[in-house]
Amino acid sequence: MAKDIYYNLAWAFTGLVFFINPVYPINITDLEQEKVKKGIRIAGMILVFIGLTNGFGV
Repeated sequence: MAKDIYYNLAWAFTGLVFFINPVYPINITDLEQEKVKKGIRIAGMILVFIGLTNGFGV
């Protein structure tokens, strides 16, 4: 039971890290950089939502 909670918190933590510091490939041009950052932040929030709402081990 406790492992499941840690597993879900790991998903939420990973999403939070990507939201705070979006990591993207170096070869992204300057014109697309802001769009890529926004997309990565949205994906990070989705990971946080998944981690907080789903019971993966249940």
